[in-house]
Amino acid sequence: MGKKGRGRKGFLKVLYENRVAYVYIAPFFMLFAIFSLFPIAMGFGLSFFRWDGMSAMHFIGLENYLNLFRDVLFWKALRNTLVIGIIAHIPILFGGLVLAYILNAKLIRGENIFKTIYFMPMVTSSVAISIIFMQLFSNNYGLINFIGSFFGFGKVNWLGGDGSLIKVAVIVMFAWKWIGWNMVIYLAGMQGISHDIYEASRIDG
Repeated sequence: MGKKGRGRKGFLKVLYENRVAYVYIAPFFMLFAIFSLFPIAMGFGLSFFRWDGMSAMHFIGLENYLNLFRDVLFWKALRNTLVIGIIAHIPILFGGLVLAYILNAKLIRGENIFKTIYFMPMVTSSVAISIIFMQLFSNNYGLINFIGSFFGFGKVNWLGGDGSLIKVAVIVMFAWKWIGWNMVIYLAGMQGISHDIYEASRIDG
């Protein structure tokens, strides 16, 4: 039997031996294929056509992409996305590290409660989070402007105006949602370090 035949037989053997595990993970891959891979592939295919959703599709090649690169709003949106992504990751990474250190060092009591509180935004619906932050940063009835009024600050149009302040709201929302995820990753890494290393470092000063 050639190498190809032995390799195929070995692959089938692995599939058979792990058939139960594959059955358990199959629903995830099925849902991922249906709701993630298929829409991506479908959207990429449609990008080469002109179609209003009702009439017949017309193949136009790369015209949509050429129009996109000539669009000023596209480059502005790309620039805003990069700025928000870079700035938001500073509190996400550093804040997650600080929280993980505090919980790992047991500087506060009830660390399990704080773990749940910090990680809760990750399992919260994005729609619900958007509604909450719209209310927080609202111009007329927002909680942030309401608190600022007690300190003599005027109303700030976070979500309107020239759009410069809305980046702040998005960065705060993005950091609040993801800081708990990074905290869990850092905390798992810290707790995986052997206590012998800490004892050796204390002995060595």
